[in-house]
Amino acid sequence: MRVLVFGCGGAGKTNMVREISGKGENEFYELASLDGFPLSDAQVKERIADLMRECERGFHVGIHVVRQGRITEAVCTEYEVVRAILPSLAVICIVTYCENEEPMHKWVQDYSAHFLKCGLRYALMSGTCFAEGEGRYKLIMDKLRATSATTVRQCLSRTSNHGIEKYVHTPRLEQDLVRYVLKKRRPPVFIGPRK
Repeated sequence: MRVLVFGCGGAGKTNMVREISGKGENEFYELASLDGFPLSDAQVKERIADLMRECERGFHVGIHVVRQGRITEAVCTEYEVVRAILPSLAVICIVTYCENEEPMHKWVQDYSAHFLKCGLRYALMSGTCFAEGEGRYKLIMDKLRATSATTVRQCLSRTSNHGIEKYVHTPRLEQDLVRYVLKKRRPPVFIGPRK
């Protein structure tokens, strides 16, 4: 199964993919975030072009990785770009850094309405932790990462019945998306709950 992984910088995309990709049954494509301020206009254009090329091959499911407490305009922009290219793609929301919640999905339950208010609609949502611990916290964090990896695999399994969605490239959409992302780039603006 081809899986598109996207989200803002620092959300935990790479840690999540590293933790769940060991078995080889899924092929992950991690979209480099579009929200970084050091990014030049040319780099944004290149990242969108790369995404569109990958979308021509198609994806079965998307995973939107969102850091707990950070429903920002950049989070919404990343989601809107993917939806513009693949409007019918089943997207799972994985909220990271939920290690202080008991159970980990509590924050998702408490704040799922805020995602809907922002126009973010998902097939499934779950709270997770892919952070690494040191010292006396290492064993605790290892267990939370293993539990989180199982949770993500279960979410993928539950959405695996969706067919592959492909994008037929149109230069106009690519130009429109580049303009849209460049217009939206500015310092983070928090529009949802913030802990």
